[in-house]
Amino acid sequence: LNGYYRKARNSIWSCIPKYDVFYSPKSYQLDLLRKCGAKRVEFLPYAFDPWCHYPVEPSQYERESLSSSVVFIGSWRKEREEILEDLITPGLPWSLNIWGGQWEKMNKVSPLRKYTKFSPVYGETQAKIFSSSKIALAFLSPPDLHTARSFEIPAYGAFMLAERTNEHTTFFREGEEIACFSSVSELSEKINYYLSHEDEREKIALAGYQKVKNEGHSYVDRMKEVLRIFHEIS
Repeated sequence: LNGYYRKARNSIWSCIPKYDVFYSPKSYQLDLLRKCGAKRVEFLPYAFDPWCHYPVEPSQYERESLSSSVVFIGSWRKEREEILEDLITPGLPWSLNIWGGQWEKMNKVSPLRKYTKFSPVYGETQAKIFSSSKIALAFLSPPDLHTARSFEIPAYGAFMLAERTNEHTTFFREGEEIACFSSVSELSEKINYYLSHEDEREKIALAGYQKVKNEGHSYVDRMKEVLRIFHEIS
């Protein structure tokens, strides 16, 4: 079986020179694609879908059942478990909700278990959770420097506190359109700061929403870029 997958993978890589353009949202792949013979390589970031990712106002009951000070929506990864565990201290002064798949893999004695819903969420439910939460965390999976969630969270109208990378700080103005962190201690400081500065938090969330909506970060905008290059080379 391993031999089969190795052969299939090699066959895929051998096809690279046959295409006119390769697009990738993963900047770390660009040089590899060139080395594999790609004629032209273009960085095409992730985006948001305006038909799926937009603010939704929850009912009072939904807000009460879904609300939290801090929310993370995403799949379990060991490094995410460790970061979130380091945030949990006795007498935690703010509430935390964790939604997503595979969280049953976490340590059986992890203090995160009481904060975890053990359920992936999508669509309108996801939008209502973000609307009911004050801070939305955005974790990456190295070596990624941004993900689709980097644009989806602001598109929902939520305040995003994301891992600091050169791509995040290129797409958004830090401290004006999103907030960033580079360590658990900084993450904790930023959570406490923005929870106690509501006006500033809401101003940043609105600016982030306007950025993705008005400055070309939807999948429609990405396809326009694809078509622009297609016409350029045709």
